[in-house]
Amino acid sequence: MAYMSPELVKGEKVDHRTDLWSLGVVLYEMLTGALPFAGDSDVNTMYSIIGDTPPKLAKYNSKISSSLQYIITTFLEKESALRYQKAEEVLRDLKQQVAKSKIKLLLRKARKNLKSFISIFCFLIFLAIIFYAYNNKFNKPVWLKKPSKSIRITDEMEQESGKISPNGKYLAYTNNNGKFYIKKLTTGEIIKVKDSDNEIFRSPVWSPTSTQIAYIFNWTYIYIYDLQKKQSDIILEKKTGDIWTIDWSPDGNWIVYHWSRLKKKERIYSLNLVSPDGKLSRFLYEMKPPKYVFQPAWYIDSKRVAFYSITS
Repeated sequence: MAYMSPELVKGEKVDHRTDLWSLGVVLYEMLTGALPFAGDSDVNTMYSIIGDTPPKLAKYNSKISSSLQYIITTFLEKESALRYQKAEEVLRDLKQQVAKSKIKLLLRKARKNLKSFISIFCFLIFLAIIFYAYNNKFNKPVWLKKPSKSIRITDEMEQESGKISPNGKYLAYTNNNGKFYIKKLTTGEIIKVKDSDNEIFRSPVWSPTSTQIAYIFNWTYIYIYDLQKKQSDIILEKKTGDIWTIDWSPDGNWIVYHWSRLKKKERIYSLNLVSPDGKLSRFLYEMKPPKYVFQPAWYIDSKRVAFYSITS
């Protein structure tokens, strides 16, 4: 209890400056043999931490310099904003103190309490772990604390795939009955990109700017639909094999697609790249039977592609 910071006692949000406070309490105890804040009960100790000013170090040892007193006082500021903000600041002041005082002698005497210091330090580490776990469990955003619920946002049946735009304003979705729609989530308006009973649209993916959508048409083509122009343009055609899934890189420069084809009576699954304007293409990776590659997805750095594979 005696090593808890004021913000911790009050139940407020804590950060690394709470650990610096606790370290200040340990140093105070090492130099004086007494705790800076103490009471005959846990409640009184808590009141002392919040409201009392600890006795000057000189009360216990007249040889302690004013510079060292300043360091300990800074450790034990009630307001975390007035405390040391990072360990580098502490090291800086301690180095200056070592250079101009007899602190080395005091530290030699303090080594007698080394076992106590190690025990207290281990306790503080344990305490920090407990508080970290507590904060991660209870200091959640408000929306995470509320009960979750699902809301239906499409009326059509048999949706095959769908994606919400990065800006959260649109939903692009397709089904296996030749329908490809975009729904404005703010107004409910539906834009019919394609509506045909004899065609298949798959795997819609949004550009990072939320202004374009790439999609697969009849397993053979990759198109990009432009929301502003309200038209689709072809960027890739594969006359052999099937295009299964696609994903647009976060930097907007590449679209990765999963393509399967027959090669010497074996079905080969590969990952390939195409630029959004269709001018550049690049082979990326392939697997041969009995292994197959599926479902590529970009890392946030746009330099790596994740995928999963299965063995037949």
